[in-house]
Amino acid sequence: MGNLESSALFVSHDTNTHSDKQTSDDLRILADASKSQEERREPFLRLRNKFAPNKRTDQEYAKELSRVFSLRFPIWDNSPPYMHYMNNNATTYSRASTSHAHAHAQRLSNAIRGCIYGAALGDAMGIATEFLSKEAVKSHYGPGCDFFPGLSSSSSSSSSSCDIFADVHRLSFAPGDWTDDTDHLILALQSILETGGIVDPINFAHKLLRWVECGFPELGDESGTGLGQTTKRVVRSRGYVTDPINVAKDVWIKYGGRKAAPNGALMRTAIVGIVSFWDLHIVERNALTLCQATHADPRCVASCVAVSCCLALILQAIASVDSNIRMDMDDINRNEGDINTSKIGTLTCMNTINIEAIVSEAMTRAFSIADCTKEQEEEFQRMISFDNISELDLDCPEGMGYTFRCASCAIVTMKRVVKSVQQQQKQDQEQQQQNQQQNQSQSSLSFLDAIQEIVKEGGDADTNAMVAGALIGCLRGYTNLQVPGRAISAMPNVVWLEAWTQKLLFMLRLPISGGVGVAVSGAVDGDVAEV
Repeated sequence: MGNLESSALFVSHDTNTHSDKQTSDDLRILADASKSQEERREPFLRLRNKFAPNKRTDQEYAKELSRVFSLRFPIWDNSPPYMHYMNNNATTYSRASTSHAHAHAQRLSNAIRGCIYGAALGDAMGIATEFLSKEAVKSHYGPGCDFFPGLSSSSSSSSSSCDIFADVHRLSFAPGDWTDDTDHLILALQSILETGGIVDPINFAHKLLRWVECGFPELGDESGTGLGQTTKRVVRSRGYVTDPINVAKDVWIKYGGRKAAPNGALMRTAIVGIVSFWDLHIVERNALTLCQATHADPRCVASCVAVSCCLALILQAIASVDSNIRMDMDDINRNEGDINTSKIGTLTCMNTINIEAIVSEAMTRAFSIADCTKEQEEEFQRMISFDNISELDLDCPEGMGYTFRCASCAIVTMKRVVKSVQQQQKQDQEQQQQNQQQNQSQSSLSFLDAIQEIVKEGGDADTNAMVAGALIGCLRGYTNLQVPGRAISAMPNVVWLEAWTQKLLFMLRLPISGGVGVAVSGAVDGDVAEV
């Protein structure tokens, strides 16, 4: 999520500090609401080249990729239950003695990669409409825009692309790049890799402060871009890196009046839904701690726990589907009420999953952790019960970044995707019985369809699409996202994202193959890279 206030400050600051008259004139044009998009186009391009240039060289990027791929982290103590079904001497699924086990490992790996790429794609697509009203989106982009990362930024765009909306906010992001949302997801992943799979708020706080000051300098950044006001105020407060949770609470009380509940923590919570997904109590604690490192409001906590548990339960269902590799419930806090995976169903292709059971369990756990009022619980339950995201008023000027609005958008979209797949399956079966043509059935809601629907709603579109993208990407899996290669490759740092994804997969004892086409040095048996 970016910030409208920071955009205004950006204009004021740079107008005063840049002697270049062209820059000052261009900034004034972009800040002038009376100027048309055509009048803004050239100033926008000049400013974006100035403020969001690609400063890294190919050689520097290759060096950074080599560094990440060669990183080593201590193996996590919390062993996945599915490891019980490996040979005693096996350390990864790729070395397992049975192809059956390997197939299920690949399915889990595919779902996790789909979650991470789905989040990044949603973020990179959503920046096109962030902070715009639904009407402004419709007026500017029209019905044919695909919103793929790297939208055309010249008036000579082809029919398959469109000009990105030219304003002060969007000039801070390079073409095709994701925003601070995915940056924070990666920060959370980097931190948890170092801390044994358990969130350490101090470790994360140090990484977040460094990002605010420098961005990812290894990628050519000079500072973090797009930070929300709540997170900015928390991170800049005295004592943050030594006591982040209490500092965040103090800021919430002093400046937010115990009322501010933005979605800044929700954008990074998908990672803790993956880590230790077989143990919901670890998932809950990690979601709670990672949220409270910047956001103290109980609604923020409830949102993060709900989304993280949805992801964990989806992965549990995948791990236990139609196989001898089952979640060992005796080893997963049986007495603490973990959900029975048989109630969720199997997840061959989302055909039999009970998505309502997943959401119900996730919400129950969210409210057991978060200290929400009865009214807040009822509000969240009401919002996730909507049939369509249009009912959420995602472009509402007051509260477009409200955490319940973002989490509900993701959950409502997730339920629609699953139900559309199941409806298509039912129609296909009925047509087979009637000897009708298969192509007569209504197609299910694809990943791109779902994300594009969210992006067209405007509002805090990047965060809304990112959180939904994580859930849908996990359900569909990376190989079933059905996203054109050009959309993925348009994200300038996607290979770097893949490198970090492989770190996570290895810590989960899962195969790393199947991502973007990169040569990985140090691969084990041609399938699993050393960490």
